[in-house]
Amino acid sequence: RAQLRAPSTLHTIGRGAPFVLRAIGHTGIVIELGAKRTSTSVSWTCLESIPGYLRANPGWVKSGGVHSANVEPGTLDAHLKGFYYRDIANWIVVLLHDAGIVDVDPGPPLRLRMRG
Repeated sequence: RAQLRAPSTLHTIGRGAPFVLRAIGHTGIVIELGAKRTSTSVSWTCLESIPGYLRANPGWVKSGGVHSANVEPGTLDAHLKGFYYRDIANWIVVLLHDAGIVDVDPGPPLRLRMRG
């Protein structure tokens, strides 16, 4: 949490698409995605579950990130869809990387692993 600053404009890895980390609060973060800057709240419960997920799946994990309920098992997207239907994986990878939590392989496919 301490590594992130809001508001800040960030860019997805690989595509370079801009998005905004709008707010950091007690219950989570707010990111604005896409050209319309669609506001999406992501809870700390969701975000803080990711290191445990990555530790349970050592090595490189595909980000995934599909606009569908049919997700690829074993991807970060599949894990996050347990919290949100919206495709947020590729944006969350940027935040995790900027916070120093994960290493990233831009691929394709975009992959991440726990740092250290």
